[in-house]
Amino acid sequence: MTRSRVDLRDLVLPGADLRDADLRGACLDRCQLVDADLRGALLDGASLDEAVLDGALLQYASLREVSMKRARLRQASLHGADLTRADLRQANLHRADLSATSLGEIYLTESDLQAATLQLADLRGAFLDFCDLRNADLTGAQLEGADLSSADLSDADLTLARLDDANLRQADLSTAVTTNATHEGAQLGGAKLPPGM
Repeated sequence: MTRSRVDLRDLVLPGADLRDADLRGACLDRCQLVDADLRGALLDGASLDEAVLDGALLQYASLREVSMKRARLRQASLHGADLTRADLRQANLHRADLSATSLGEIYLTESDLQAATLQLADLRGAFLDFCDLRNADLTGAQLEGADLSSADLSDADLTLARLDDANLRQADLSTAVTTNATHEGAQLGGAKLPPGM
C-alpha cells in the first residue's frame, strides 16, 4: 500500500500539540509551527522547507531524510532526535539544542548553528561546510569524516570531540577549545588552528 503525501504547506499552528504525530512524507513547507510540541513525532521523508519552528519541542522525533532547507529552528529542542541524512542547508538553528542527536550524513551547509548545543551529537560524515558554529558546544561530538571546510568555529567547545579524517580546510578554530579532541588524518590545509593543535 502506497502512502499518499499529505499537503499541509503554509499552515499557521503556533503552539500546536503534535506529540507522536505520524507526518511521514507530509509537505509542511513554509508552515508556522512556533513553540509547537512535536516530541516523538514521525517526520521521516517530510518536507519542511522554509518552515518556522522557533522554540519547537522535537525531542526524540524521527526526522530521517527530512528536507528543512532554509527552515528556522531558533532555540528549538531536538535532544535525542534522529536527523540522519536530513537536508538542513541554510537553516537557522541559533541556540538550538541538538545534544545526543543522530546527525550522520546530514547536510547543514551554510547553516547558522551559532551557540547551539551539540554535546555528544553523532555528526559522522556530516556536511557542515561554511557553517557558523561560533560559541557552539560540541563537547564529545563525533565528527569523524565530517566536512567542516570554511566553517567558523570561533570560541566553540570541542572538548573530547572526535575530528578524525574530518575536512577542516580553511576552517577557523583559532579560539576554539580543543582539549583532548582527536584529529588524526584530518585535512587542515589553510585552517586557523588554536595553539597546540
